[in-house]
Amino acid sequence: MNNLKYPIFEFSLSFYDSAKLYFQEKQEQLKQIEQTNTIPILSINPQKKNYIIIIGESVRKDYMSAYGFKLDNTPFARTQASIIWDGLITPAPNTQSSIPHLISQSIFLDDKKVNAQLNNNIVSIANEAGFETYWLSNQGKLGTIEITVPRIASYAQHSFYTKKGEYNGKSSRGKHDTLLLPELDNILSTENSKPKLIVMHLIGSHSNFCKRLEFNVQFDLNNKNISCYVSSIKETDDLIAQTISILKKYNQDYSVVYFADHGLAHADQHNDLRHNSEYQDSYRVPFIFFDSDKTPQQKINKQVSGFQLVYLLSNWMGIKLDVNHNYMENELSQIPEQQNIKVKGWDNNKLYQFDKLKKDPNPY
Repeated sequence: MNNLKYPIFEFSLSFYDSAKLYFQEKQEQLKQIEQTNTIPILSINPQKKNYIIIIGESVRKDYMSAYGFKLDNTPFARTQASIIWDGLITPAPNTQSSIPHLISQSIFLDDKKVNAQLNNNIVSIANEAGFETYWLSNQGKLGTIEITVPRIASYAQHSFYTKKGEYNGKSSRGKHDTLLLPELDNILSTENSKPKLIVMHLIGSHSNFCKRLEFNVQFDLNNKNISCYVSSIKETDDLIAQTISILKKYNQDYSVVYFADHGLAHADQHNDLRHNSEYQDSYRVPFIFFDSDKTPQQKINKQVSGFQLVYLLSNWMGIKLDVNHNYMENELSQIPEQQNIKVKGWDNNKLYQFDKLKKDPNPY
């Protein structure tokens, strides 16, 4: 079995192997953070005191009421978002491939292959721009499969992990995304003249959906797995509402963006959802903004790629980079729709045409 193709499985390691892996990864992280951002910054003009990036897990947008799902499992996002963007296509169908490209610069070797330039990530860019940077994670700090995201997280000046080892290991039992909120509260209570970038990495709607729930199942679709999945999305919506509430408590202006690392595809005759690179819906994810400015909600219906999203995020934070790209050259509402979007599959860095993938409609 290919470990990379089935990231939902957890693999046991002896104490010796775990310690060896830890020290190897630690050395890689130390080596990685010696390389700083190499993208030239032209100007810095943040409009908000706090910028928060919430990275969800395994959420396909057609299971959210904010995108038309029949059950209202995202009432806060649906009613309180400043922008609901319909059309973000993630770079890959799994966490360890997608997140590095979502928040780091992508280097296209040709029209068939791409690599992530990990040192040119949103955290290292924010560091250079004078932001105070934080990484709060309810996924593991060290795992047998996931290594790239912790390397990016290591650029943050401050980090907080609820779990020391695997995202799904023994240390993860009973640990829900709400454990990040007291740490967020602590960060915002500290006086600091610098603007803040806070990244919150959720376990969200990861596989084994019922185990992700902190509270009771809130929706009944006559299917246990799917009912838990829809309920897990509601818990993420509640967490976003609580995040905004904490921001308001300190009377500081803010801009928050929420997106998921990837979607999922139906399996077992629509009784489950799993990672699958063959379907478009494994790449269609929510992309939602919340802002302290009181403006009417915008709905943007444009298909755009998750590759080079780091440029869009930098521009959103008021950091102008010396790059030629629509994400850097336009305000959010003016970004043009993109054609011929490509995505990664399971086989290393090879690219595929997104619109040629199969479709997986939501039967619920």
